[in-house]
Amino acid sequence: CGMVDPAVFTYVNYDASQYSGFAFGFGVERPAMLKYGVQDIQDFFRGDIRFLHQFR
Repeated sequence: CGMVDPAVFTYVNYDASQYSGFAFGFGVERPAMLKYGVQDIQDFFRGDIRFLHQFR
């Protein structure tokens, strides 16, 4: 989550001084955290194969 960088608006030919935006998303990790009781989202990205194998 966060504010959209003004360069993004400039890139698509919008006047960044007139527009602002808030970016957010809901990746596949969040529902997996809820379903499997994972406490720390960083666990998905640490590369621990033992952790990842439980989601096969």
